[in-house]
Amino acid sequence: MALGSKKQSGVILLLVILIVTAILSTSAIFGALILREIQQSRLIDQSMQAFYLAESGLERALHQVRRLEAVWDCGSMAAGSFCQADGSCSVISPRLSCITKSQGNLFWPKGDWDIAVNNEKEVAVNLPAGESVQIDLFNPYKTGEAQTQIESFLVIGQANVNTTIYGELNNLTWLLGGTADCSLPAPSWPTISRNFLPIIYDESSGYSSSGYRTAICDKSSLDCLPINPNCSYVLRLSNNVFPDPLPGIFKISIYDKTEEPMAEENKLDIPSRLDIGAKAIFGNSSQLVRAKTPMRPPLSGLYDFVVFSEQPIVK
Repeated sequence: MALGSKKQSGVILLLVILIVTAILSTSAIFGALILREIQQSRLIDQSMQAFYLAESGLERALHQVRRLEAVWDCGSMAAGSFCQADGSCSVISPRLSCITKSQGNLFWPKGDWDIAVNNEKEVAVNLPAGESVQIDLFNPYKTGEAQTQIESFLVIGQANVNTTIYGELNNLTWLLGGTADCSLPAPSWPTISRNFLPIIYDESSGYSSSGYRTAICDKSSLDCLPINPNCSYVLRLSNNVFPDPLPGIFKISIYDKTEEPMAEENKLDIPSRLDIGAKAIFGNSSQLVRAKTPMRPPLSGLYDFVVFSEQPIVK
């Protein structure tokens, strides 16, 4: 009888150990899942705060561009000048506003943003039928100086499509009286050249383009002058309602060369267009928000900028 009791006690002890082990294992698994959920929830919360912090930095940069007409590179305006924390270029007088790369006078102990600004290499525009776009091919704060050295421009349309858009090339330097390197032409020559730009599909390259244009006007005409790299130009493109417009995305880029083959190093920055990136770190999360905008505030108070984000914007 005593032997049977001992056997039962051993079996019960073994069952208790197995049950306790199962409970502890289950508790450990659920504990790990709960801890992971808490960490994931915290990361999502930090990611949202990092996103809105980055967006705040971007909005501040856009405000500086729109309201203060700020430049992004003080050194290009005057040798040795840099952008100060108060949003103004050093050395330069009178005061010239600039895009601050960090918070400036704003203090936020839990996070920070960093602003990176560059010029766009090409501009992509959506041109429905009857709409137009204007692109300044010069730095609006350095008129009268040769900044771009542009010799040709290229318009790329949709692949496998042949279409025609209307273009105007305005020699701004001539309108302002000319310079030593961009002297005024004969009185009979116009300061604005106009013509249709055919966008032709090329099977060898696989895309449709205008080709590298050195002028918009008819080159066979005696009063049609090629692009002078020492002049400042304004390019206007319109998707005319006549004859048969095809709406779509058109990409415009400029070059310091007139003939193919073109290398990437021949592509010039478009000095009137900015590519602004705002990166923010909050806790263990990092977010980047970008905007592409013209440097000079547009007429009529229209806001011509597009915001890009790594995540959908939900407000």
